[in-house]
Amino acid sequence: YKKKFYSYLRNPFEETTLNSNTVMCFEGTENELIIGCRSNGLNIVPKSQTTGAKLNYTRIPFTPEHASGTFHDGIWDIARQTDSLFWVGTEQGLYYLQKTRSGWNMQPFDGKPAINHSIRKVFIDSNNNIWCGSHGFGLFFIPNPELNKEGISFHYQSVAENPNTLSDGVILDIFLDSRKRFWI
Repeated sequence: YKKKFYSYLRNPFEETTLNSNTVMCFEGTENELIIGCRSNGLNIVPKSQTTGAKLNYTRIPFTPEHASGTFHDGIWDIARQTDSLFWVGTEQGLYYLQKTRSGWNMQPFDGKPAINHSIRKVFIDSNNNIWCGSHGFGLFFIPNPELNKEGISFHYQSVAENPNTLSDGVILDIFLDSRKRFWI
């Protein structure tokens, strides 16, 4: 049984094509598909347009105001909190993507302390707490941002001499099993 499928590629000369040919993650709302690319940020496309051979993507780039040196704009993971609020793990840290009346807006998480390390996995638990797995800096925990207006976060690391810490600083996945056990 063969099923027809389409390939969507980046064309650097067209603004409405995919940001990158390397797609890292997907998420979505009821009406839109959000695509995280290995370079050049996010793409968003209405689901109603995903049935044809050509899509017109909206690009959601992100560049910090004070970026210096080489800036890496790769997206590693996207977690949906609501249809208008998503948390995005990037090479530059944790960002939030919010839909407003004027469109989508992506900003760095303004927490205490800032989470500006490469975030590879974002997990939102049933209490709306946010867990972030980093590449080399362990695990970050942000209590529910609705109740935690200051954005206070906690950081768990690997300490070689301490067996009661994380076994490694690289967290690539986070999983909650049916018995409510948290796996990293």
